[in-house]
Amino acid sequence: MRQYYHICTEGLGNDLIFRTDKDYIRGMNAIGILAYRHGISILAFCLMDNHVHIVAAAANEACRLFVKSYKHILGKLSGIAEIPSSAILIKDREMLVNEIAYVLRNSMAAGIRATPFNYPWCSGPVYFNMMPAYPYKTIGEISSCNVSSRLHTKIKLPDHYRIRENGLIDPTCYVNHSKVETLFGNPGFMMACIARRKDLDRQLELGVLLKTRYTDKELETTVTKICLETFGSGTPKELDIHSRLKLAETLRKMFGLGIKQLARLTYCSPDLLARIYGK
Repeated sequence: MRQYYHICTEGLGNDLIFRTDKDYIRGMNAIGILAYRHGISILAFCLMDNHVHIVAAAANEACRLFVKSYKHILGKLSGIAEIPSSAILIKDREMLVNEIAYVLRNSMAAGIRATPFNYPWCSGPVYFNMMPAYPYKTIGEISSCNVSSRLHTKIKLPDHYRIRENGLIDPTCYVNHSKVETLFGNPGFMMACIARRKDLDRQLELGVLLKTRYTDKELETTVTKICLETFGSGTPKELDIHSRLKLAETLRKMFGLGIKQLARLTYCSPDLLARIYGK
């Protein structure tokens, strides 16, 4: 029996899974290849440099095999033998909507792109015909030897799968975008769900997501944006102590950051933050 799962790897702190576009392409292709191999349906995904989120429909054993196979690929890319991960059961329709929104919000929350619809390493662009047209060849038009070397797999994929010039399997071939589009109804409602800042609420509810952490580098753009919009300054260094503490509180609520990371990002004293938050 198929159920919905939120598959996530634990943030690696200062270690990275994806360092180059080629790494991201291989990480995305592996999702499509392994989903086909294990017979699971991908609804949404987002690849960040040090962690991955995937929402999928699968039988329990198929989900387990997919996670095992995918972590093997991530291990090769990162050089880390065992990347911690979890597959969280999604219990109802409301939770499914929230989990998809949470996954797609990752790039936006880190300030990397304005919306998930133009972040290249997630499924955001595939919904509601937002994916730009790219030159491609179908697998049926390419020799099997060439396909194997370009995609790093011997798994025979459907002939209609499209491969772009950069070697990326078009995600519209394996993401169940029609299911997601039906679930949200229209792009406006999808964007409204994505824009809700309930990341910390979801982490607290799901428990394991508390382990997923953004790196300082990922959060730099967000910190700069908050400083400009809230305080009219481009860097925390220029803020007075009261503004820095307000910035720290904003970041804590948005991302559930720990004392040490808050101190690094806001230039507040770790001891002062520890006294304020009782840690």
